[in-house]
Amino acid sequence: MDDSSANILSVFGWGMMWGAVRFLVLFKLDMFRSPALLVPIQLGTDLGIVALLAATVRPMAEMRRIVREWANPWAVAATLAALTIGVWAFLQFPHTFDSGQLLWTQEVLWGRIGPADSMIGFSGLIAPVGTALPDIPLVTIAAGFKPLLLVIAVFVCVYVVRALELPHPLVSAALLALLMLVSVFGLYGVIELGKDSIYGVLFSVAFMATLCRPDVETRGVEAGLFFAVAAVLGIVTVPYMLIALALWLIFAATAAQFRTVALWLLIINAVTLPVAVAGMIRKPYWLLLLAYGVAALGALLALAAVGRFGSTLARLRKSISFLLPALPVLLMIACALLLPAEVKIMAWINADGSEVVEVRPPLDGETGFIKLMFFYPSQPAVIALGLAVMAVMAFVGRSLPPALIAVAAMPLATLVVILVHLHLGLRVLSPFNQWDLIKDVPLWYGGAMFSAIAVAGLGFAWRAWRPAGLGTGRGEATGYAVLAGIVAVSALIAARPGLPIARYTTAPTYSTVGGSIDADMAVAAEQVWLNLRGRRIFIEPSLLPDYFYSFQMFGGYPSVYRRRTFEETLPDLKSIGLIVPTTELFSLERMARRHKAHLELMSTLPQSGAVLLSMDFDGSGRIVLPSLVDIIDTQSRTALVSDGAYGLETVGDRKFRWFRKDSRLDVNLANGVACVTLEAFGGEGDTTLSVETDGKAEPDILKIAGGTIQSPRAVSFTLRSPQDSLSVRLVASTPEMRFPNDSRPIAWGGNMPIQVKPGSSCADGASPN
Repeated sequence: MDDSSANILSVFGWGMMWGAVRFLVLFKLDMFRSPALLVPIQLGTDLGIVALLAATVRPMAEMRRIVREWANPWAVAATLAALTIGVWAFLQFPHTFDSGQLLWTQEVLWGRIGPADSMIGFSGLIAPVGTALPDIPLVTIAAGFKPLLLVIAVFVCVYVVRALELPHPLVSAALLALLMLVSVFGLYGVIELGKDSIYGVLFSVAFMATLCRPDVETRGVEAGLFFAVAAVLGIVTVPYMLIALALWLIFAATAAQFRTVALWLLIINAVTLPVAVAGMIRKPYWLLLLAYGVAALGALLALAAVGRFGSTLARLRKSISFLLPALPVLLMIACALLLPAEVKIMAWINADGSEVVEVRPPLDGETGFIKLMFFYPSQPAVIALGLAVMAVMAFVGRSLPPALIAVAAMPLATLVVILVHLHLGLRVLSPFNQWDLIKDVPLWYGGAMFSAIAVAGLGFAWRAWRPAGLGTGRGEATGYAVLAGIVAVSALIAARPGLPIARYTTAPTYSTVGGSIDADMAVAAEQVWLNLRGRRIFIEPSLLPDYFYSFQMFGGYPSVYRRRTFEETLPDLKSIGLIVPTTELFSLERMARRHKAHLELMSTLPQSGAVLLSMDFDGSGRIVLPSLVDIIDTQSRTALVSDGAYGLETVGDRKFRWFRKDSRLDVNLANGVACVTLEAFGGEGDTTLSVETDGKAEPDILKIAGGTIQSPRAVSFTLRSPQDSLSVRLVASTPEMRFPNDSRPIAWGGNMPIQVKPGSSCADGASPN
């Protein structure tokens, strides 16, 4: 069996482990409080490792052999393709969001040392560059590793195909890479995020593929290494790997295979796994090391038992082996019976101490098994193929390797274990952990694992049922390539409706510290990093909703801005930032004068109709708003959606939002009047919008039925008020609905921005139609 992909992945894996161990040592020695020493220490240790290898004959011979294997034309082509996609991914999405490990590592580099966190492998990867470039946020530095991530993904695909001994490895690996890339795991996880757990998922798939190798008894080092790397890069992968390992031990492993894999798992994970678990559950390292020792002792006793009672265990396995082919189908039935389910998650704590508690899909009390598996719209073909292959295993399972069936059942077995834990009311896992593990089955393993299951099913089906007339030469290879092409094209066609094409075609806005496809986010993130680091950033919920939590990555601490309660939180704060609508400027200016605060405009956010401000309670009373009049003049020409709508979406060059049944706009007026024009769509029949404002007895009624995204219906209405701004309530006449694979309740849609003409009434007066 070709070992080039295994050797290349092992090089990456050992490199990750070296980075993790070095980071751990430097962290324990408190060296991150002495940043001037870190760069020479890290560089010196790397050079020391290289010198040690160069002085040792066998490792250098191994490295030369790996380099020769990598020089294979197909490996070079795959590497170049991966690097090209990776560079584009970095340029299009020059950030790595949604990573608690990255945030913790950034705090470490700032000298704010706390207890060790779990995924030290990711910290070991990005921290050396972060110490060398302290003026660049780690959120940008981590994104620079996306080319490496793409290369790892390509060689994981090759490794899986080789491990399963699928026909025509190059074609199978290309198909697997494509299916993985068009899934949510590929598009969102690899291309857009590139965070720690994505690396972990890839190495966990490599670990599970190792368990399926016919020669796994000689692959103990690979199994132990891939498990360890996955754990230190993405601790969330450990439960999935343990469940896969348990299924493999119960249904497939021989005594020799068990001994080899178990021993190397214990040896290679001895240092890093206790650290990772201790960081995840916030327990002392010594306690987890002790627990690991007890677990290792138990494993050694199990090894002894296997040697002593091997024949008895073999008979026991034989007695339950009839369950294995039907196992995936039985688990599907169990999942269908256990769903829907609900947990409440504490998502955030605001500056005023209030908790934001959420019920999120898929554990929202409404999502069933089918809806869960097809929750993410870009991968229906991948999920459908994977589930179909698992269902067919019930009929042809006896002709398949037991290890393949056992490991393929892992995603479904994980769902069952977590759902049983939830229904029994157990507290081993927190509500967030339960939601996270359930959600990641379709989100991450839906692409990474189900793609592999689908390609494996295709490969084994081709071997069993390929047309006899094709022979075994070029005709047979061409036939398989054609079949793989049909599957690939079908997957792309099925994925097309769910692909957010605009996200990949919108030109990013770059700044001195990174960039974003949202121009306002690029500007705001730069200001937070350069001028507002370490502050609470109060953000009006309708502004930059997709990036609320992301401001943490740039050194801010986001909190929800609520006008009615905001001033009550001020006595406990010294310096803050604000991202608020321009309509709030006047009230914030008055508030700053009352508190003798220094209020300063940092930047305007024109696409959002908002401003970024800094406020320091230093007793100076300085108000620095030199462009206040210009801001109001420019941005008052659009209405701000303050409540009841979702984030901006794009179709072609048009931006729009979906609205709830009840929503609100904030509108600036001039001389007591303004004309507002909506371009609405989505209504049916006699759908109308009721326009309600304070002080007006009868609402205006807008008829929006018949409008579409491509051809919206334009409706206008006049607002009159002695105030400078007015809050407008829009109430739809139709009930809310939900699109397939979308949990959001929606009543209608509207193009953005909503145009306003301050100082003018509409052409037909107060009548909207």
